[in-house]
Amino acid sequence: FTMNCVDGPPWWWDVVRQSHPLAMFVAGIMAGCILTILLIRLRIFSNKNPTLSEAIEILEANELIKPNLSPSENAKLALSKLAEDRRLSSSTKAPILYAMAVLRSELVLMNIPVGLWNGLEATSPSSENQQRSSVQDWILSSFSPIQPASRTGRKCTLRGVALGLRFALRLRTASKGTGFVFDADAATMNAINAALEGVNEWDWSVWELAEVTHGRPLQTLGWHLLHKWNLVDRLHLDRDVLRNWLVFVEGLYLKNPYHNNVHAADVLHCLHYFLRKGEAAELLDDLSTLSLLLAAMMHDAGHDGFNNSYHQHALTSRALTFNDQSVQENNHCATVFCGMHCHPNINVLNSLAPEQAAEVRRLVILTVLATDMKLHFNNLHDFKAVMESGGRRSWFRDSHRDTLCVNLLHAADLSNPCRPFPLAVRWAERIMDENFHQGDEEKRLGLPVSPLCARDSTVLSTAQIAFITYVIEPYYQVLCDVLPMLKGPLMEQLGRNLAAWREIEATSPSAMKSSPPAAHGHGHGHGGHGPHSPARK
Repeated sequence: FTMNCVDGPPWWWDVVRQSHPLAMFVAGIMAGCILTILLIRLRIFSNKNPTLSEAIEILEANELIKPNLSPSENAKLALSKLAEDRRLSSSTKAPILYAMAVLRSELVLMNIPVGLWNGLEATSPSSENQQRSSVQDWILSSFSPIQPASRTGRKCTLRGVALGLRFALRLRTASKGTGFVFDADAATMNAINAALEGVNEWDWSVWELAEVTHGRPLQTLGWHLLHKWNLVDRLHLDRDVLRNWLVFVEGLYLKNPYHNNVHAADVLHCLHYFLRKGEAAELLDDLSTLSLLLAAMMHDAGHDGFNNSYHQHALTSRALTFNDQSVQENNHCATVFCGMHCHPNINVLNSLAPEQAAEVRRLVILTVLATDMKLHFNNLHDFKAVMESGGRRSWFRDSHRDTLCVNLLHAADLSNPCRPFPLAVRWAERIMDENFHQGDEEKRLGLPVSPLCARDSTVLSTAQIAFITYVIEPYYQVLCDVLPMLKGPLMEQLGRNLAAWREIEATSPSAMKSSPPAAHGHGHGHGGHGPHSPARK
């Protein structure tokens, strides 16, 4: 320093050189404090995170926010600039790159489990990877708006359906119902009453009721539960009209292996269990309870055994009528409500005040349309959001009550894997039977074969394990948070069933791979009633 000074060191250099070392140390600390204060004022150094407004100011100053871009696009821009910094380590860049990938994805992906995302990517051609990819395709295509990549050529075909004539014939038959929903002798009534004794329990099976009613479980259970909940008296429903409505709705169900009147009765029982044992009824008024019970009975009315994807690819009359939007669900509602509108003797809502009838119709349509399985992850997201916002008390709000009703019916529609294992297997085999029938038809028409509809490559245990892991278990965990009384019987049974499917998978990977036996085939009597599976929507 002194060498660079022409005139020698400045006057203060002798003072510093002759000072005590302690004084020099203290002076250094003071200088450091002053510098730190200046840096904080300049926002160059601070342990405190900036507020959102401060962060925006900093980003705007560095031209990392563009006024002509959306917030998500600006967020992607800011993250990309940060990711380009070579000074950042790989562990630091990893969450940045992950956030960028999420932001770049479409909004629909936000609510989908990350374990399914590799189903959106190409996999190697090994048989194991093909099976895993098929299962992921099935979940994504059935429970979200995402469509898997087409693996075959597509041929547009119009599949005409004579709905008007068939509807008129059913209506003529339905309007003739008399007696206890249907005429029954004393012995039959005793058998029916015996079959209904365990209806409040989770392990109750609808199959016995289908047997003793000679294939009429839905109208029988519907009549029983509407009276059990005392809705007929409290809402002054006309019993003759109610009887006609029950006969009419059950008559709309076709002889499918799965989507038939036994499945509808099974969903109705499940909903009753949620209301009673789950104590969901405490959160609902009479009109909401009536709406849910009616919705459960009609939620698959007129289902033809083909899912929405098939109708869209085949350009059927249903797909054309409803513009590819929730094709089956819209058809279920339209079929029932058109019948009620045209024939007052089956319009069960005529006994209600106009505003009450309008509310029931609104809630029935809302909940039935929400059984479109492509809405599953959105339903789950909304369900979680309301639960996290205020717990059980929040369900008393009108808007939140709609969310509760939507998810009660949706959960009942998904309940098969939570049933005692013999019942769960029976339902699973039947949905596979219906899947394979659709796959055969898709092949015949030259359409893309839907996931899990290929008869020669689908493994039932693999499909059930993925279905439970990615769809059922996360959803029912939220349901049991909302209705804690359900946790024991449902989640414990689900755990046992998952373990059983895994054991089947481990001991015999190709077990239960082919089409179910003919005994589980198409039929509308007690031997042919099959379940309805969410994957078939």
